Amino acid sequence: MRKTLALLLALTAGGAQAYQPEAGLWWNPNESGSGFTIELQDNLLVFTGYLGEPNGLPVWYTSAGFLNGNALYEGELLRFTNSQCAGCSYSGPPQNQRVGTIRLAFDANDPTRGTLTWNVPPLPIRSMPIERYYYYYKRTGPNGDGSAPIHASKMLGEWSLNLDFSEFPNFNDFRFSGDVLVFDQLDLEGGTWYFDGCRSETSLDAECSTDALRFNGASGFYSTSRRRQSIILDDNSVNGSGQRLCMYYEAPVQAEYFSAGATGNNDGGFTIFPCSANPLNYALYPLRGFRSASRTFVETGRGPSKRAEAATVDHTPALREAAPLKSVAQRKSEQADASYVAFENEVRALVQRVNAKR
Repeated sequence: MRKTLALLLALTAGGAQAYQPEAGLWWNPNESGSGFTIELQDNLLVFTGYLGEPNGLPVWYTSAGFLNGNALYEGELLRFTNSQCAGCSYSGPPQNQRVGTIRLAFDANDPTRGTLTWNVPPLPIRSMPIERYYYYYKRTGPNGDGSAPIHASKMLGEWSLNLDFSEFPNFNDFRFSGDVLVFDQLDLEGGTWYFDGCRSETSLDAECSTDALRFNGASGFYSTSRRRQSIILDDNSVNGSGQRLCMYYEAPVQAEYFSAGATGNNDGGFTIFPCSANPLNYALYPLRGFRSASRTFVETGRGPSKRAEAATVDHTPALREAAPLKSVAQRKSEQADASYVAFENEVRALVQRVNAKR
């Protein structure tokens, strides 16, 4: 029943996937000097605007209410005056006045972008693009990330993954598994920015040891056409035929988490495949993950996480089987799309990059 309902929802939503606008600081990069905080708890959105009066004096606005679906918010806009001053004795709550309405339409394909529409009479209705403000996931300065795009630089750090094996053949003993990936390097090769790292030897390491890089090396890149990250991991396992196996992960990564494969409708996921093969030939399964250690912690050992020395790890290849191949019809449909063929070539290069780590 649950699977049937999920399928119906996916069909009626036009292939929807797990989606939530990214909470945090937002801005219009073409209009610096103002900004917004968008907070989400469950399906309740709270908007705060840091703006100014026509005479330039600062003022703040708020709006709060429930999302309409998962990508649209419409609500009344309140203007606040007589606010508390910094360091002053408390003077009581501020006064608010309803001045109009706002509309937030988030990009269904990118939860870090959207359109904000002001309706504040007697001013004319005005719309403008807004986006999530990343102020430190991309480093600037002489020791910064240079021209590396934010979609690559924000991957540096440690990520914990949840893998859904509930429909994976020959995995009846457990329905879910996990993984821990660490990325600590950026590299530009052939016009593509890669983030490189490993599967750490234990969940407490948050670092790539020499053995982790040798036996469980990982690399990824961001596909502009697919709007998601792709990662190849050396699984250090073999199938019954003795073929070495790798993992493939594909998901649109936000600042702190990601989700993919919820519908099976070409929305990413994970698979297991022979490292000498093309991972896009293999069926994908649901995948979720979150950031479990910061970039600073991975690079310096300081930051919000915990740490212990790695235990001695047995690197004897484990025995497992690859995922089943996709149907011929599905592969023909994918390869009829020129942008997908270009993406496939990028993934093949990624496989070669990881295999070269051995």
